[in-house]
Amino acid sequence: APAPAPAPETTGSVVGGASSMRQITVDALEDMEFVGADEKEIGEIEGVVEGSDGRRFIVIERGGFLGFGAKSIAIPLENVAVQGERLMLRNMDIAALDALPEYKN
Repeated sequence: APAPAPAPETTGSVVGGASSMRQITVDALEDMEFVGADEKEIGEIEGVVEGSDGRRFIVIERGGFLGFGAKSIAIPLENVAVQGERLMLRNMDIAALDALPEYKN
């Protein structure tokens, strides 16, 4: 029988490999540090959104100073991975991330 779909306020995350899965709440994701391959912080996680096609995205806020001038970016969920208590960017570098269009709610 197919597994039940995750509740809207949660998202699945592959940890270690396809056979090792855990479910993480959006609130837990928002509390995580979002880092790149160099382990430097990239931005603040603002939430998770779902496109009209069903794809899910992590929305981050990047840049700016004291909340002014920051850019919101929606990153496809397949470009992030949970490693311990951090969310890491994968399959994309910082230049590609910065080239993504600004996310407008």
